Amino acid sequence: MTTDTQSREENITEDEAALYDRQIRLWGLDAQKRLRAASILLIGLRGLGAEIAKNIVLAGVKSLTLLDSTKADEDDTASQFLIPHSEIGQNRAQASLERTQQLNPMVRVTVDTESIDDKDDSFIASFDVVCATGCGVSTLMRLDAVCRSHGVKFYAGDVFGYYGFMFADLGTHHYAEDIIKPRVVPKMDANEDGEEPVAKKIKGEELETVTVKKVMEFPSLDAVLKIKFDSGNTEAKKDAVSQKDPPHKNFFFYNGTDDGGIVIAVES
Repeated sequence: MTTDTQSREENITEDEAALYDRQIRLWGLDAQKRLRAASILLIGLRGLGAEIAKNIVLAGVKSLTLLDSTKADEDDTASQFLIPHSEIGQNRAQASLERTQQLNPMVRVTVDTESIDDKDDSFIASFDVVCATGCGVSTLMRLDAVCRSHGVKFYAGDVFGYYGFMFADLGTHHYAEDIIKPRVVPKMDANEDGEEPVAKKIKGEELETVTVKKVMEFPSLDAVLKIKFDSGNTEAKKDAVSQKDPPHKNFFFYNGTDDGGIVIAVES
């Protein structure tokens, strides 16, 4: 999340603390305050977009903008649970507004019925996170480039029957990892001259959790799409299975017809 977003953080109200009690216990008050200050753009309100909208609004962000220029059709009745049957034929984003807002009245939900391709860069850069579904490759390339240059977190995904994909570009990602290691316990021993005992560190049986700060660099979509997919990439498979590489560095492409796939190592 950007520094500007952090500066806009607001205190959690009593009503919000009660509503988000379980997730505050999970990831802490500071994380919830950052969520409370986040402005999200969701592009595409088909089945996948509806599920994402539900999860985002329940998390308790500051605002969610639903953007879709297309109209709901009969196919939406099978997967788009935010659109009532009576709204078939209406704009997807507009038809999804009421049910999305009902999920969490504390989140400001707005609608944009224009095409994302008609939006300028300043519109995209005004959000903290952009999540795109149902977009073509050229649109995704442009969105990632704009988000990356303005420090906006970018996610993309889509579903095609039994198949699907997702992509995340978080730029330079700072995070903390808890590492469990043996505790070093001081032991008091008297020295050879019988003087006062001195501290001597030995490894005890107890374990302790140490929090280590780390940094990761996510590759751009442009870098990912330039990869040559080689099913003989044995080194990538070896590193992925042995967990030598960070998880986001490996892309696994699954083939549902033969229950197999290939692993690709992505360089930043």
